Amino acid sequence: MRGLVVGIGAARKKKRRRSRSRCHVGNGTVDATSQGRMTHIKPMTMNPRTDYTKLAAQLNYAALEKKLEQLGTIAPPKKRKQVGDLLAPVEGRLRELRAKGWTYEQLAKELNEFGLPVKPSALRDHLTPKTPKARTRRRLRSVAVAR
Repeated sequence: MRGLVVGIGAARKKKRRRSRSRCHVGNGTVDATSQGRMTHIKPMTMNPRTDYTKLAAQLNYAALEKKLEQLGTIAPPKKRKQVGDLLAPVEGRLRELRAKGWTYEQLAKELNEFGLPVKPSALRDHLTPKTPKARTRRRLRSVAVAR
């Protein structure tokens, strides 16, 4: 009995679901719902292929080398500060508080009250070790602190 829908709830869920899909029609893309109504048509554009053989013949590698040499003497553009940059000076203290039982949510709330807008997930991402080796080191350190 393949294809038989069992239960009334399943049929209702199936009936309520409206999926959006994209259909390619002619030279455009059409957004459509499962009822077949077209919402709008966008023209499809494709980037022309780059002919790297022709480009290699036109490039002046001596000028490019000179430009790259100049870039080596100046400071790189400043990158935007991220939450990790702001947490770096107090990272050790935050890890100690985590070891004492503070949750990421509690720490984030305290930091927000202090004026540092940080979400618990960002705090978790920053304070969680990225490699298994670092996790092992952290566990050993927390056991040593507990003793």
